[in-house]
Amino acid sequence: MEPGAAGKTTYIQPGSLDVDASLKSYNGAAQMMDGAAVVYKPTYTAGLKRDPGATVTVVSNDLVVTDGTVASGETYVGATYGSKSRKLTVHEKIGGTTWGTGEQDLFFCAGIEMCNRDWWRDFPRLWPEWGTVGTVQLDVGEPGEQTTVTARVFAKCREKSSESRPSDTTSPQCDESDVSDGGLLSFTMKDLEGDSGKRAVRDKSAATTDIVLETEGLDWNALIRIAQGMVPVLPAPWIPSPMDPWTHVPVTMLSTCAQAIAAGTLDNARAVASSNGFTVRVSMIDFQPQVGSTDVRQDRINVDIVNDRIVNCTYG
Repeated sequence: MEPGAAGKTTYIQPGSLDVDASLKSYNGAAQMMDGAAVVYKPTYTAGLKRDPGATVTVVSNDLVVTDGTVASGETYVGATYGSKSRKLTVHEKIGGTTWGTGEQDLFFCAGIEMCNRDWWRDFPRLWPEWGTVGTVQLDVGEPGEQTTVTARVFAKCREKSSESRPSDTTSPQCDESDVSDGGLLSFTMKDLEGDSGKRAVRDKSAATTDIVLETEGLDWNALIRIAQGMVPVLPAPWIPSPMDPWTHVPVTMLSTCAQAIAAGTLDNARAVASSNGFTVRVSMIDFQPQVGSTDVRQDRINVDIVNDRIVNCTYG
């Protein structure tokens, strides 16, 4: 589609699912999250591999971007390694948002109580087969670029059964050896500084990223090594597909488009877009195409206006 000309459009409605995609690489996920969060990948996986064809899942829903920063909404990036008996699943979300509830079926988000920002506070109570191991200080990242974080660790140290899950059950205290039966480690990577290209937010520090590592059949040492080996990845180049121009469009652009439609008028849409680092071009007025160039820009959205109201928004 040529911006400013008639062609394929995708209508973005406020409150709709912005993204529910399966990507081949973390770089593709980072590209889609560009402007919203840094995506991390494991450099150590205890020998576990993603099956051929296995993908990295990206979910975002109802995002609100304010002054270039994601303020609310649901987000998720995740991938699974290994098999049922020995498995690693990486879960990530933008700090300050809730966990996306898309196709990844995040197990601790199965009940609505677990879909909050501070899920770990109620985790053992709602899933009493799990218990708390404790907290641990970790240096995460590549040598010379490490960040010290405080990680929470949980383990399965109680048999799963209906009798062991009353709502008032006190969480058992687990130890490091219990991680082999099932481990969960959560931590938050703080804002990234510097000009290494690993910042996601345009000209700003990146939003924090919440990371949860879920394991089966791996011991304490493996879980800790996996966590320490998490590193940020660079976004893949954004190359719009001629078959589907919305393929891998960054979630902040989709969100800004939704907010532009919700803003109603052109002046309001320009204010929303400008605060998020985008410009606005009018593609159509009352179904009449407007003159426009055929270039594609990553900092521009295009709007269609009918009866002085914005009814559609596309990227570029």
